[in-house]
Order: sequence, then C-alpha cells, then structure tokens
Amino acid sequence: MPPREGITRRGFLLQGVALPAILNHPEIPSGSRRPLHPVWQKLELALQARRRYANPYTDATVWVDLEGPGFHRRVYGFWDGGSTFRVRLLATAPGLWRWRSGSRPHDPGLAGQRGSFQARAWTPDELAANPLRRGYPRATANRHALEHPDGTPFFSLPLAIPGGPPALTVSPGMTATAPAQSAPRLVLRITSASAKPRATTGSI
Repeated sequence: MPPREGITRRGFLLQGVALPAILNHPEIPSGSRRPLHPVWQKLELALQARRRYANPYTDATVWVDLEGPGFHRRVYGFWDGGSTFRVRLLATAPGLWRWRSGSRPHDPGLAGQRGSFQARAWTPDELAANPLRRGYPRATANRHALEHPDGTPFFSLPLAIPGGPPALTVSPGMTATAPAQSAPRLVLRITSASAKPRATTGSI
C-alpha cells in the first residue's frame, strides 16, 4: 500500500495549520538504532548523496516513507548544500516508528537508507512548561475553533502592537510579552483553557 503523500517538500502542514518551528529538531544519523524522542518534536535526518548533480535543487528528489502507530506517509526532503540532503519528520503518537529513504534518480547515498526510533509522550510537567507540545492544532468537530490533537483548546490571538511582532500565538499557561518602541508594553496571560485572556499595560 503506497504511503499518503500528505507532506510536501516545502515543509510540514498538518490539518491545514502550519506552526512556527518552536520545538527542537535534533539530527538523527542515518542507521541510528531506536533513539527515544518525544512526540511532536521535529527530527532531522541527514543523507549524503554519492552522485554529482549539476543542480541538486532540481535534479534530485529525496523522500522518506515514515510509518508509525496510525500513520503511513511519504515525507519529502530538501537539498542543504554540497552533497547533503535533509528530511524533517516527527512522531504523532508514542510507539515504534520506522523510516526508509528513496530518491529519484536512484542514488545509493540517498535511497535505501532505513532506521527506526521510539517515541514517548511528554510528561505533565513538560506539557505545563510548553503547552504547544500537545501537537499541531486542528479544526474542532464543529469547524468553529482550533484544538490540539488531545482535545485541548488552542488559542491564536493576533495583536497589532506598534513596534512589536505582527502577531502573538499563546496557549493556556503561557505568557506572551510584546514590547513596543515606546514606554508602554502589553502582557497577555491565559491561565487555563476556560479562562478569559487578560491584557494589562505597564511601563518598561
């Protein structure tokens, strides 16, 4: 059964919502033996091409077929200079995950590599430290809001602040502070999934 090609070469897009790269993505050497990684943490696989390409960006396509609990998809990689190609992936559930690489045209350094790793759930303390570790947001059943895969509500609050970032994304338990060029600043904190956000102003 061919894998679902739900992840493109241009990056991860799950459930129609893209997230900033807020979680670490340690590199996994090809052929590594079942290292333990938390779920929803990006992992990076480095592959070294043996063939030479006039334009590696367009002349070679690299992918990894990733299989885990309830998951079977093809994840495309990218050229990262020289003979290095990289594929970024993650586990969506605890358990054993396996991958096998492929390429077009066939390259013995890029295709036929394989490995596996064990994924674990985040601890309650780790989730409290960063609620976004609950996973990429998705639409709720009624399509009116966003939630994490475990059903925890996801809050995305765009804030227009002079001199500050164009938007802030916060989740329950997180504090977002956006300093402005002038003296006032805005501090936003959501203490629980059911609590209403509070915005306060003060001076730096």
